[in-house]
Amino acid sequence: MHEDKWSRFAEETFGEGATMDDIILHGLTHTMGLSVQEVRDGYVRLAMPVTEDLVQPLGFLHGGATLALLESCASCASMLRVDPDTHYSFGSGIEAKHINSVQVGETVIGEAQLNRTEDLGERGLKEYWDIKATTTEGKLVCTGVFKERIVSKEYFEKRNKEQHA
Repeated sequence: MHEDKWSRFAEETFGEGATMDDIILHGLTHTMGLSVQEVRDGYVRLAMPVTEDLVQPLGFLHGGATLALLESCASCASMLRVDPDTHYSFGSGIEAKHINSVQVGETVIGEAQLNRTEDLGERGLKEYWDIKATTTEGKLVCTGVFKERIVSKEYFEKRNKEQHA
């Protein structure tokens, strides 16, 4: 992990005293009420309390909220592995199965563990992340694979210019 560079990025973006948690819990992750449980190289675990804002009309956790939790876990874990000065990471796909329902008042734990990487040459890397969501009691909610692309900023700019030429 590039902790020193991400710590600098946090302070430059969010102000003095900001931490990597401020990067992770920004935007949608903040709106969903996520909290950081564990962060280490190749692994992130986040918690999401199930509130009325996250359920579908029948009162069960919306599958899209579960997928957003899992994508946030994998995307954050991947992002923290790259050098923010030279690379970007982008989610490129998710395959998941919803196993069990969850209701308001429960908490869902999302986890992403790096499974493998694939070298794409000049086009960067593709990462495959094993993802799963469970309740705090250990009931499996959702499981799957998330794919992330890592590209150099130089390659990204080159492709962007070609696409807008």
